[in-house]
Amino acid sequence: MIRVLRLQVMLCVIVAALAGCASQPRTQFRAYPDWQNPEHGRLRESLVSLLRAAGRDPMGCSIIIVETKNLTASSLGNCMFAFSTGLASTGDERLIGGIVANEVAHELLGYADERKAAREKTQKAAGMLGAVSVLGAGLPGPAPVGLASLAHIGIPGSYPPSQQAEAKKKAAEILRNSGDSDPVGTMEYASLRIRDASVLDPRPSPERLTVWAVAPLVPGTDRPTYTVGQKWIRSDGEYRLTKIDKDLYVFSVDSSQEIHLTLDLMVARANKGGWVTEFESLPKLWWPLAVGKWGRGEGRWHVPNDPTRIRVQYFWSIEAYEEVTIPAGTFKAFRIVLSWEPLTTGSGFVRRQLVSWYAPEAGQLVKAESSDAGPLSFELVALHRPGEPSSDKGSGTQLSSIGSPTTSVLTRQTASAFSLEPPKYAVGLRWIRSDGEYRLARIENNLYIFVADQTREIHLTRELVMAQVKSGAIDTAFDPPMKLRWPLRVGSWGQGETTWKVPLDPTRLRVTYTWGVEAFEEVRLPAGKFKAFRIVLEWQPAVTDVVTMSNFPKKRLVLWYAPEIQQLVKGEYSDPGPLNFHIVALDALMKPSALQAPEGK
Repeated sequence: MIRVLRLQVMLCVIVAALAGCASQPRTQFRAYPDWQNPEHGRLRESLVSLLRAAGRDPMGCSIIIVETKNLTASSLGNCMFAFSTGLASTGDERLIGGIVANEVAHELLGYADERKAAREKTQKAAGMLGAVSVLGAGLPGPAPVGLASLAHIGIPGSYPPSQQAEAKKKAAEILRNSGDSDPVGTMEYASLRIRDASVLDPRPSPERLTVWAVAPLVPGTDRPTYTVGQKWIRSDGEYRLTKIDKDLYVFSVDSSQEIHLTLDLMVARANKGGWVTEFESLPKLWWPLAVGKWGRGEGRWHVPNDPTRIRVQYFWSIEAYEEVTIPAGTFKAFRIVLSWEPLTTGSGFVRRQLVSWYAPEAGQLVKAESSDAGPLSFELVALHRPGEPSSDKGSGTQLSSIGSPTTSVLTRQTASAFSLEPPKYAVGLRWIRSDGEYRLARIENNLYIFVADQTREIHLTRELVMAQVKSGAIDTAFDPPMKLRWPLRVGSWGQGETTWKVPLDPTRLRVTYTWGVEAFEEVRLPAGKFKAFRIVLEWQPAVTDVVTMSNFPKKRLVLWYAPEIQQLVKGEYSDPGPLNFHIVALDALMKPSALQAPEGK
């Protein structure tokens, strides 16, 4: 609760003299910002333009417009800004440009975030959190009566003099980048205007009660809509939107694994096996998203693995717009925090929290972290665009329903029923793993080159042995690659010698290796149940001196190859890294006759 109230308190107590947090007997009521008002629009255009001139993406930034005749402006941290209607109504583009550039400079230099953190620390120490009732954007219940207060440009002490001086220099630089021919003059002009007591009243009084909503600075964060059949390819499996029922999206892997989302993309129910939790009467997540928005509500929470349903209070807030790197790629995303705690003491249940990231580019929740175990935590491993075919016809770039747990691939039960020769792949084939979506980008030097992004590649031989693996700083390779004899047979084995490039180390070590096919067994994965060969590869230094053996102990890699879907479906390695994986979804199966065999260039 404390964390969610930070923004509320910040807006309320920055400058208590503005109007305080007390109720005021007003009769007029307006909601701001009002984008039909050209004055509000000009403020937004100026802020967007200057953020871009400063090299800052305005997506994810927020704006508040306060109704007062006074010139008021503040950078509130987390790329959130507040300005007054008094500033907008001047129509003075030079004045507006100077003041807005000054606030952008404080944001870029980190001073706004520093001030925000210091203020929160002071408020927490003073016991102010939880004691303030302030306005929230779109909160349920009666009309809000609190007024958010803002710092004013020109009020001494708002920033230390050294920071004010640095911000002024930075503001002039931003104005110059935006095309201002006299940026220093603009800043001087703005400084003179805000020092004029007839223009800036240190105790402004709003004329009417106004909902000062936190609004996104630029469009693009409207709520997405999904259609039945859409896929959500997560680290715990491929979820399909099977139905839209009672204003809920029902995403399913199978009958025992489902996620129910509200139309606002709040998790209403989750079950995986025997793990079930449910959230009743969730508060509305207000779209379009904007950093600084928050909300609250009351409902009941179905405790996981327990029949208990307890009354809880919910709080949500949008805390940041930030870069998040996951197996599916790197995205800019809104960080949305939902917390809930019992309304009654002595229940034995502590406060819980679910942090989710929504990426506008993907149109999906791409990551979540929960304080509890279960299916609430996940990462997106691949994207499925709406309208992308899901049949097994056509090119290998299409996703297939074959192999999903709803229709088991175990139609034949013995290894002899399958083709045991090495598969032949075509460029474009997808290998959708727990650590990301790898595409077969090219075939060269008798190797399949699967690529996830610029820093992640896996090179497989025609026998599906890993010749080289790159993942960030990790780069390991075998030269020549190990040999694996096909057709696969349980009990077959072999040995050899090669040079191993050690991961995270320039060392190239001569090693001996052995391989063996130990079993043909069932493996259960997010992508389904498969019959697979368990293949074990072990290697150790060919040189047996004590120092080498102690520095480079024997390594063991276990792979599972499922012949019916012609893929390596799982890997377990003795060290952490990209050799550990499992598949979470299947690409369209391709007939061997239609696939291209590797050839040298």
